[in-house]
Amino acid sequence: MYLFVLGRDKELAKVELVSYLKTQNIQYKLKDHNTNFVALDLAEGLNFQKIIDDLGGTIRIAKVIDSKTAISNSFLEKLDLYLPKKFNYTVSSLNLANDELKAIRETLKNHFKSEKFKATYKTHDKDFLDPSNYFSSEINNGLELIVIRHGDEYIFAQSVASTNTTNYKFKDTKRPKTLLTHSTSFRLAQIMVNLLGLKSNSRIVDPFCGTGTILIEAMLRGYDVIGIDNNSYLIHLCKNNLKW
Repeated sequence: MYLFVLGRDKELAKVELVSYLKTQNIQYKLKDHNTNFVALDLAEGLNFQKIIDDLGGTIRIAKVIDSKTAISNSFLEKLDLYLPKKFNYTVSSLNLANDELKAIRETLKNHFKSEKFKATYKTHDKDFLDPSNYFSSEINNGLELIVIRHGDEYIFAQSVASTNTTNYKFKDTKRPKTLLTHSTSFRLAQIMVNLLGLKSNSRIVDPFCGTGTILIEAMLRGYDVIGIDNNSYLIHLCKNNLKW
């Protein structure tokens, strides 16, 4: 079972996720969901980093490794620790008390020490899952344990993919022409393209294309695009961005 941890607009993220899975012909079974996450049964061997790169509304995908009615260290036996000799790790939590989170962190610390891992704990600004709080740059070469209290259970999951925020920052800051009053965020544009539910090589028309944010996202996903706007200056900016 896998957790899809949702970003700021959680209901929109859920609709996007369903639309994307259907378009990509990815079979799934809904196991659970709440405000912050969707839990799905999925086939093994999927490219989860590609999936999360394609999704604008999901900030984490994590594999559930254990669930208990009380905090215990049984999750240690199920962690995937095929990691570099020296790595960073962290704990992201939701609905946990401070003493519960502290106990889990100490359990990990003592385990790594006893196994002689060179593991360094990375502290968040906030030690809980939040769309503005990322550990993204470390997960590919490290460990993030997600612990969620959900009803009477504690869910333990290990992150397998996370949003690469540098991609959004690159597109936002490096595109040659920006006009904030006529631009959509790249994350929202990505969600909107996914909501269309179109197969690859389909054609997308944006009748109010502005500086071309949606067109860029659609092109990156392999769609044929047509942009229309009645402002010649915006068309000029859009062409420069699309050439870039």
